[in-house]
Amino acid sequence: MYKFTRAEVFGPSGFPVASARFLLAEDVPAHSHDFLELAVVLAGSGAHISRGGDSLLGPGSVVLVRPGQWHGYRGCQQLNVYNLYLGPELAHRELSWLLDFPGLARFFLQGGQLSDRLTPRRRADVTGWLEDLGARSAQQFAASSIVSLGLVSCVLGEVAETTSPENGTAQVMSKPVRDALGAMDADLAHGWTIAELARLTNISGSHLQHSFTAQVGSPPMSWLTDVRAERAAVLLIQTDLTTTEIGRQVGWSDASYASRRFRQAYGMSPREYRAKFRNL
Repeated sequence: MYKFTRAEVFGPSGFPVASARFLLAEDVPAHSHDFLELAVVLAGSGAHISRGGDSLLGPGSVVLVRPGQWHGYRGCQQLNVYNLYLGPELAHRELSWLLDFPGLARFFLQGGQLSDRLTPRRRADVTGWLEDLGARSAQQFAASSIVSLGLVSCVLGEVAETTSPENGTAQVMSKPVRDALGAMDADLAHGWTIAELARLTNISGSHLQHSFTAQVGSPPMSWLTDVRAERAAVLLIQTDLTTTEIGRQVGWSDASYASRRFRQAYGMSPREYRAKFRNL
Protein backbone atom coordinates (compact mmCIF):
# COMPACT_ATOMS: atom_id res chain seq x y z
CA MET A 1 0.00 0.00 0.00
CA TYR A 2 1.02 3.61 -0.50
CA LYS A 3 0.83 6.51 1.92
CA PHE A 4 0.08 10.06 0.82
CA THR A 5 1.49 12.73 3.11
CA ARG A 6 0.45 16.30 3.84
CA ALA A 7 3.62 17.62 2.19
CA GLU A 8 2.75 15.87 -1.08
CA VAL A 9 -0.83 17.07 -1.15
CA PHE A 10 -0.69 20.57 0.35
CA GLY A 11 2.60 21.65 -1.20
CA PRO A 12 5.23 24.10 0.05
CA SER A 13 2.75 26.59 1.53
CA GLY A 14 1.49 23.98 3.95
CA PHE A 15 -1.99 25.51 4.02
CA PRO A 16 -4.16 22.42 4.63
CA VAL A 17 -6.61 22.76 1.75
CA ALA A 18 -6.26 21.29 -1.75
CA SER A 19 -8.26 19.56 -4.48
CA ALA A 20 -7.55 17.20 -7.37
CA ARG A 21 -9.59 15.50 -10.09
CA PHE A 22 -9.08 11.92 -11.30
CA LEU A 23 -10.52 9.79 -14.08
CA LEU A 24 -10.22 6.17 -12.94
CA ALA A 25 -10.42 3.43 -15.54
CA GLU A 26 -8.73 0.73 -13.47
CA ASP A 27 -8.36 -0.32 -9.86
CA VAL A 28 -6.68 2.02 -7.39
CA PRO A 29 -4.70 0.03 -4.79
CA ALA A 30 -5.47 0.57 -1.14
CA HIS A 31 -3.59 3.55 0.29
CA SER A 32 -3.58 5.74 3.37
CA HIS A 33 -3.00 9.39 4.28
CA ASP A 34 -2.76 11.73 7.24
CA PHE A 35 -5.49 14.20 6.26
CA LEU A 36 -9.21 14.21 5.52
CA GLU A 37 -10.28 13.28 2.00
CA LEU A 38 -13.75 14.11 0.68
CA ALA A 39 -14.34 12.29 -2.61
CA VAL A 40 -17.20 13.40 -4.86
CA VAL A 41 -18.12 11.16 -7.79
CA LEU A 42 -19.07 13.20 -10.86
CA ALA A 43 -19.64 10.36 -13.35
CA GLY A 44 -18.98 6.69 -13.97
CA SER A 45 -19.18 3.79 -11.56
CA GLY A 46 -17.05 1.60 -9.34
CA ALA A 47 -16.65 0.35 -5.79
CA HIS A 48 -15.00 2.07 -2.85
CA ILE A 49 -13.06 -0.32 -0.60
CA SER A 50 -12.15 0.33 3.02
CA ARG A 51 -11.95 -1.47 6.35
CA GLY A 52 -15.68 -0.79 6.66
CA GLY A 53 -16.36 -2.92 3.57
CA ASP A 54 -17.13 -2.26 -0.08
CA SER A 55 -19.70 0.28 -1.27
CA LEU A 56 -20.94 0.96 -4.78
CA LEU A 57 -20.33 4.38 -6.29
CA GLY A 58 -22.18 6.36 -8.94
CA PRO A 59 -22.73 9.97 -9.96
CA GLY A 60 -23.29 12.07 -6.84
CA SER A 61 -21.77 9.61 -4.36
CA VAL A 62 -19.78 11.29 -1.57
CA VAL A 63 -17.20 9.50 0.57
CA LEU A 64 -15.20 10.86 3.51
CA VAL A 65 -11.96 9.15 4.52
CA ARG A 66 -10.51 10.16 7.87
CA PRO A 67 -6.76 10.39 8.65
CA GLY A 68 -5.09 7.04 9.19
CA GLN A 69 -7.79 5.11 7.34
CA TRP A 70 -6.94 3.08 4.25
CA HIS A 71 -9.13 2.97 1.15
CA GLY A 72 -9.05 2.30 -2.57
CA TYR A 73 -11.22 1.70 -5.64
CA ARG A 74 -11.96 -1.29 -7.82
CA GLY A 75 -14.18 -2.16 -10.75
CA CYS A 76 -13.82 1.41 -12.02
CA GLN A 77 -15.76 2.24 -15.16
CA GLN A 78 -14.62 5.74 -16.16
CA LEU A 79 -15.01 6.81 -12.55
CA ASN A 80 -14.66 10.59 -12.50
CA VAL A 81 -13.78 11.67 -8.94
CA TYR A 82 -13.04 15.08 -7.48
CA ASN A 83 -11.15 14.99 -4.18
CA LEU A 84 -11.12 17.69 -1.53
CA TYR A 85 -8.21 17.39 0.91
CA LEU A 86 -8.41 19.03 4.34
CA GLY A 87 -6.23 19.12 7.41
CA PRO A 88 -8.32 17.66 10.28
CA GLU A 89 -7.35 20.60 12.52
CA LEU A 90 -9.60 22.86 10.43
CA ALA A 91 -12.69 21.19 11.92
CA HIS A 92 -11.80 22.72 15.30
CA ARG A 93 -10.75 26.10 13.90
CA GLU A 94 -11.74 27.75 10.63
CA LEU A 95 -14.41 25.14 9.85
CA SER A 96 -15.80 24.72 13.36
CA TRP A 97 -19.17 25.93 12.04
CA LEU A 98 -19.73 22.47 10.51
CA LEU A 99 -20.50 21.22 14.03
CA ASP A 100 -23.69 23.32 13.86
CA PHE A 101 -25.08 20.93 11.22
CA PRO A 102 -25.89 17.55 12.79
CA GLY A 103 -25.63 15.41 9.68
CA LEU A 104 -22.45 17.07 8.46
CA ALA A 105 -20.85 16.95 11.91
CA ARG A 106 -21.50 13.22 12.28
CA PHE A 107 -20.24 12.60 8.74
CA PHE A 108 -16.94 14.37 9.49
CA LEU A 109 -16.50 12.73 12.87
CA GLN A 110 -17.29 9.19 11.68
CA GLY A 111 -16.38 9.14 7.98
CA GLY A 112 -17.92 6.74 5.46
CA GLN A 113 -20.30 7.25 2.55
CA LEU A 114 -23.40 9.41 2.42
CA SER A 115 -26.62 7.48 2.01
CA ASP A 116 -27.94 10.14 -0.38
CA ARG A 117 -26.26 11.42 -3.53
CA LEU A 118 -25.67 14.95 -4.74
CA THR A 119 -28.13 16.06 -7.39
CA PRO A 120 -26.84 17.03 -10.88
CA ARG A 121 -27.16 20.71 -9.96
CA ARG A 122 -25.20 20.24 -6.74
CA ARG A 123 -22.53 18.22 -8.57
CA ALA A 124 -22.11 21.02 -11.11
CA ASP A 125 -21.75 23.63 -8.37
CA VAL A 126 -19.28 21.51 -6.40
CA THR A 127 -17.22 20.87 -9.54
CA GLY A 128 -16.91 24.59 -10.23
CA TRP A 129 -15.86 25.39 -6.66
CA LEU A 130 -13.30 22.58 -6.54
CA GLU A 131 -11.82 23.73 -9.86
CA ASP A 132 -11.48 27.26 -8.48
CA LEU A 133 -9.95 25.81 -5.32
CA GLY A 134 -7.37 23.91 -7.34
CA ALA A 135 -6.33 27.10 -9.11
CA ARG A 136 -6.08 28.96 -5.80
CA SER A 137 -3.95 26.25 -4.20
CA ALA A 138 -1.11 27.06 -6.58
CA GLN A 139 -1.00 30.71 -5.49
CA GLN A 140 1.30 31.78 -2.69
CA PHE A 141 -0.32 34.78 -1.00
CA ALA A 142 -2.39 35.20 2.14
CA ALA A 143 -5.65 36.20 0.49
CA SER A 144 -5.74 32.88 -1.37
CA SER A 145 -6.23 31.01 1.90
CA ILE A 146 -9.25 33.18 2.70
CA VAL A 147 -10.82 32.51 -0.68
CA SER A 148 -9.92 28.81 -0.43
CA LEU A 149 -11.76 28.50 2.88
CA GLY A 150 -14.77 30.22 1.32
CA LEU A 151 -14.79 27.72 -1.54
CA VAL A 152 -14.47 24.83 0.92
CA SER A 153 -17.43 26.22 2.83
CA CYS A 154 -19.47 26.30 -0.39
CA VAL A 155 -18.66 22.63 -1.06
CA LEU A 156 -19.45 21.60 2.51
CA GLY A 157 -22.66 23.59 2.38
CA GLU A 158 -23.91 21.38 -0.44
CA VAL A 159 -22.90 18.29 1.53
CA ALA A 160 -24.64 19.70 4.63
CA GLU A 161 -27.90 20.10 2.73
CA THR A 162 -27.60 16.55 1.42
CA THR A 163 -27.05 15.22 4.94
CA SER A 164 -29.88 17.24 6.53
CA PRO A 165 -32.42 14.83 8.09
CA GLU A 166 -35.88 15.12 6.58
CA ASN A 167 -37.60 14.80 9.94
CA GLY A 168 -35.40 17.44 11.57
CA THR A 169 -34.94 15.37 14.75
CA ALA A 170 -31.12 15.31 14.75
CA GLN A 171 -29.58 17.34 17.56
CA VAL A 172 -27.27 20.29 17.01
CA MET A 173 -24.04 19.65 18.87
CA SER A 174 -24.24 21.18 22.33
CA LYS A 175 -21.46 23.09 24.08
CA PRO A 176 -20.71 20.29 26.58
CA VAL A 177 -20.29 17.79 23.73
CA ARG A 178 -18.09 20.20 21.78
CA ASP A 179 -15.99 20.85 24.87
CA ALA A 180 -15.58 17.12 25.48
CA LEU A 181 -14.60 16.52 21.85
CA GLY A 182 -12.12 19.36 21.88
CA ALA A 183 -10.52 18.31 25.16
CA MET A 184 -10.05 14.68 24.13
CA ASP A 185 -8.78 15.55 20.65
CA ALA A 186 -6.29 18.07 22.05
CA ASP A 187 -4.75 15.56 24.48
CA LEU A 188 -5.17 11.96 23.38
CA ALA A 189 -2.39 10.86 25.75
CA HIS A 190 -4.43 11.83 28.79
CA GLY A 191 -6.28 9.08 30.64
CA TRP A 192 -9.74 10.47 30.06
CA THR A 193 -12.73 9.15 32.02
CA ILE A 194 -16.41 9.97 31.87
CA ALA A 195 -16.20 11.40 35.38
CA GLU A 196 -13.45 13.82 34.39
CA LEU A 197 -15.21 14.86 31.19
CA ALA A 198 -18.40 15.41 33.20
CA ARG A 199 -16.56 17.73 35.57
CA LEU A 200 -14.98 19.55 32.64
CA THR A 201 -18.31 20.10 30.90
CA ASN A 202 -20.35 20.79 34.06
CA ILE A 203 -22.98 18.13 33.42
CA SER A 204 -23.55 14.67 34.84
CA GLY A 205 -21.77 11.66 33.41
CA SER A 206 -25.01 10.04 32.29
CA HIS A 207 -26.17 13.24 30.60
CA LEU A 208 -22.86 13.56 28.80
CA GLN A 209 -22.97 9.92 27.69
CA HIS A 210 -26.49 10.31 26.32
CA SER A 211 -25.88 13.67 24.61
CA PHE A 212 -22.53 12.66 23.13
CA THR A 213 -23.90 9.42 21.70
CA ALA A 214 -26.95 11.15 20.22
CA GLN A 215 -24.99 13.99 18.65
CA VAL A 216 -21.75 12.30 17.58
CA GLY A 217 -22.97 8.79 16.81
CA SER A 218 -20.93 6.86 19.37
CA PRO A 219 -20.25 7.08 23.14
CA PRO A 220 -17.35 9.29 24.30
CA MET A 221 -14.97 6.45 25.12
CA SER A 222 -15.72 4.66 21.85
CA TRP A 223 -15.06 7.85 19.89
CA LEU A 224 -11.84 8.37 21.82
CA THR A 225 -10.67 4.82 21.05
CA ASP A 226 -11.35 5.32 17.33
CA VAL A 227 -9.47 8.64 17.19
CA ARG A 228 -6.56 7.17 19.14
CA ALA A 229 -6.38 4.33 16.62
CA GLU A 230 -6.47 6.79 13.71
CA ARG A 231 -3.67 8.86 15.24
CA ALA A 232 -1.64 5.71 15.91
CA ALA A 233 -2.10 4.65 12.27
CA VAL A 234 -0.77 8.00 11.08
CA LEU A 235 2.27 7.73 13.35
CA LEU A 236 2.93 4.18 12.20
CA ILE A 237 3.23 5.20 8.56
CA GLN A 238 4.92 8.57 9.12
CA THR A 239 7.47 7.82 11.84
CA ASP A 240 9.83 5.15 13.09
CA LEU A 241 8.46 5.31 16.63
CA THR A 242 7.98 1.97 18.37
CA THR A 243 4.53 0.67 19.27
CA THR A 244 5.25 1.52 22.89
CA GLU A 245 6.16 5.12 22.03
CA ILE A 246 3.13 5.54 19.80
CA GLY A 247 0.90 4.01 22.42
CA ARG A 248 2.05 6.52 25.01
CA GLN A 249 1.37 9.41 22.62
CA VAL A 250 -2.22 8.32 22.09
CA GLY A 251 -3.06 7.23 25.63
CA TRP A 252 -2.37 3.48 25.49
CA SER A 253 -0.17 2.59 28.43
CA ASP A 254 1.97 -0.26 27.07
CA ALA A 255 2.82 -2.07 23.85
CA SER A 256 0.60 -5.08 24.54
CA TYR A 257 -2.46 -2.94 25.28
CA ALA A 258 -1.72 -0.69 22.28
CA SER A 259 -1.46 -3.70 19.98
CA ARG A 260 -4.76 -5.14 21.21
CA ARG A 261 -6.58 -1.85 20.77
CA PHE A 262 -5.10 -1.26 17.33
CA ARG A 263 -5.96 -4.76 16.15
CA GLN A 264 -9.54 -4.29 17.32
CA ALA A 265 -9.78 -1.16 15.15
CA TYR A 266 -7.87 -2.25 12.04
CA GLY A 267 -7.92 -6.04 12.05
CA MET A 268 -4.13 -6.29 12.08
CA SER A 269 -1.26 -5.59 14.47
CA PRO A 270 0.66 -2.28 14.40
CA ARG A 271 3.65 -4.15 12.97
CA GLU A 272 1.55 -5.63 10.15
CA TYR A 273 -0.07 -2.27 9.42
CA ARG A 274 3.29 -0.50 9.19
CA ALA A 275 4.74 -3.17 6.91
CA LYS A 276 1.71 -3.15 4.63
CA PHE A 277 1.71 0.59 4.15
CA ARG A 278 5.42 1.34 4.05
CA ASN A 279 7.07 -1.56 2.25
CA LEU A 280 6.30 -1.07 -1.41
